[in-house]
Amino acid sequence: RKVVRAVQSFAQRFRRIRMVVACRVRAYEGERNAAWQLPGWPTATLADWTLGQMQAFITAWYRTVAELRMRTEGWRDERQRTLHRAIAMREDLQHFGRQPLMITVMALVHLNDGRIPEERASLYGRCIDILLGQWEIAGKERSDYGTLMDYLGLPDADAQSLRPLLGKAAYEAHRAAQPGEVGSLSRAVLRTLVDDELKRRRHPNPSLGADKFLEYTDLRAGLIQASDAGDAYRFPHQTFQEYL
Repeated sequence: RKVVRAVQSFAQRFRRIRMVVACRVRAYEGERNAAWQLPGWPTATLADWTLGQMQAFITAWYRTVAELRMRTEGWRDERQRTLHRAIAMREDLQHFGRQPLMITVMALVHLNDGRIPEERASLYGRCIDILLGQWEIAGKERSDYGTLMDYLGLPDADAQSLRPLLGKAAYEAHRAAQPGEVGSLSRAVLRTLVDDELKRRRHPNPSLGADKFLEYTDLRAGLIQASDAGDAYRFPHQTFQEYL
């Protein structure tokens, strides 16, 4: 609320300045977030990326990687060329790369493997591996949350072991979806799925662990992301839901 008042005060004082205030969608939309919505300000959601924006991202991505890893210009140019060509020739990759998160994951797959798998299922599988890996390393140096499994109270497990849970969640979301839409899970349904999984693992307090899972996914985006002010949960891309 202090931020809202500060933004409003600044805008009123400097009326000739054009301003854009940006944030995550789920942190702003819905009645739950009404207290910090800017009254009278128009709202818009960022458009999907175009092919040109994807290609610009790839160029910048490999330029930065080459500098950080001290790779040659030849290596950089070849990597840029192969990923540019793959996206230009494959409609599925163009659809996949519309979101910045997804094209970043695609670039990580290409960086690690040197290629983009021809079969879409293989690409989605590698992307899921990488996103699960982010739950393994997230916050180790930047926050008090640490990794997901540590936060849940399962320090000896790794995030890859959550695939069965994600498969169940994907099935329930897909079953609830309208044709052509990414389905969502209610908070209650996802919490029950997590609670059941933690009971199967003999977690000492499955109910608390389920609450912690929801809190973690609310605050740290991953393979399941909170939306609608935390009342629903979705996969970041319909193809992940279908694959799982």
